[in-house]
Amino acid sequence: MRTAIHTCIAAAASLSIAAMAQNGFMPPAVIHAGPGAREAVSRAAPEVRALVYQLLPTVTPAVKPTPDASGYVAPAPAIPRDPGVWRIDANGRWVYAAEFTSLGAQYLRLRFGEDLDERAEIFVYDPWTGFAFGPYSRYELARTDFWSTIIFGDSIGIEVVVPPSDQPPAVPSIVSVNHGYGMFDQSLRDCAQHDVSCEPAWQGEADAVCMLAHIQSGGVSGFCTGALLNRTPQDGSPIVMTANHCLGSNLAARPTVYVWFWQTSSCNGSDPNLNALPRSDGSLMLKRHTPSDWNIVGLYEPPASGFYLGWDSNYWEDNSPATGIHHPGAASKRISFGEKYDETDDQPFCLPDGTCFEADVWDIEFSTGSTIPGSSGSPILDDTGVVRGTLSGGPSDECEIARYGRLDRAWVHLRYFLHDVPSTVYVSKLAPGDAGNNGSTERGTATNPFNTVHEATYAVIAGHDIAIHSGIYDEEFVVWRPMTLRLDGTGGVVQIGQ
Repeated sequence: MRTAIHTCIAAAASLSIAAMAQNGFMPPAVIHAGPGAREAVSRAAPEVRALVYQLLPTVTPAVKPTPDASGYVAPAPAIPRDPGVWRIDANGRWVYAAEFTSLGAQYLRLRFGEDLDERAEIFVYDPWTGFAFGPYSRYELARTDFWSTIIFGDSIGIEVVVPPSDQPPAVPSIVSVNHGYGMFDQSLRDCAQHDVSCEPAWQGEADAVCMLAHIQSGGVSGFCTGALLNRTPQDGSPIVMTANHCLGSNLAARPTVYVWFWQTSSCNGSDPNLNALPRSDGSLMLKRHTPSDWNIVGLYEPPASGFYLGWDSNYWEDNSPATGIHHPGAASKRISFGEKYDETDDQPFCLPDGTCFEADVWDIEFSTGSTIPGSSGSPILDDTGVVRGTLSGGPSDECEIARYGRLDRAWVHLRYFLHDVPSTVYVSKLAPGDAGNNGSTERGTATNPFNTVHEATYAVIAGHDIAIHSGIYDEEFVVWRPMTLRLDGTGGVVQIGQ
């Protein structure tokens, strides 16, 4: 098999291994040790003097495009591209650094043009503290739609490093800026919140929950919540659950940033610096189930957390205890306690843009804590600590009732990544696939294969095989779990990449 795949394969060790899933039920949780997400590094960035650019001020719109919007995308101003801006460091490399400030911004992201040098490594940093993330390669940025990672505050810095050469490379262009005019307006919902750090019994489950910073079609940005889901022992496939209305497409999933451990270190303690927390940049849409408002995505990079939530895809009995862990209004992590109080099939559910549809949801009545925009996509857990749904909407005007998309209904689509995975996963580019990943025809079997290799790398169990039908697969991705990619059959050639 001839490949052009970028690979980085490492076996993940395992701690506290749980039993194999049976009958659609996964044990409460499992902890895997493996490679981590990108850690913030305080490196006194940048290494050379940065050019400083003043962006237009960030403006809060009089009327938000959606109630949960917190930012917008605007064209970047013209930036001088004189080769003289490059400097040579002690290792003979070309280095270019630039900082961008927008008055009133609460967060910023930059979108690079397609002219970025293919040899370049990019660091993205907070000019105020020096916390930096990277290096990112052009290949990695391309995977995430060329968007930089997010920096919280009114300034963002980039440092581009290119190997030594006789002539300076082209100055990279910045084509768009994501301006964050605010996290969510907490005053929209005067609902009491309860710090997750005040509940030590739930700290393991809390570690599996992350905050999502996303950019939707139309240039609207905002925040949701997600959580890592468990599969089988020693596997560690980085599959994150969230709500379909949070992402809803691969276009939205690609540039999403997943921030880990955004929580206090003690009960009602101080929040940590968001720019000092680890994050995973970018993801691939795996499956959607729109009637229950469910998504699962595969992270491009390993998660920082090693705790994976269990799940139960069976019916959930009425009057069962319920626990929600979430990021209300993009705030640090909170926890809510209540009860699943009745079965509410096919209830109208309305998205922030006013679109309504019949939703398969559980109704949860909270007695402690509540949810607000930003909590969307978070898990609701039963008394054994396993996932039963994902937050779709709520709370009610009384701050008590929230609605969670039912996992037992979404299971028809999600099962082929979470449980019913064949020992050999099959791929054929000739397969039509599921339109928008919203279906159940792609199962990884010989008769219902995936149509991309990248999807299969999230479905395959660690150490097992992916059998690929001959053809050219225009894909580039990183593999960091152990697996074997092989030709399906004895004839033909598989080419992955360009």
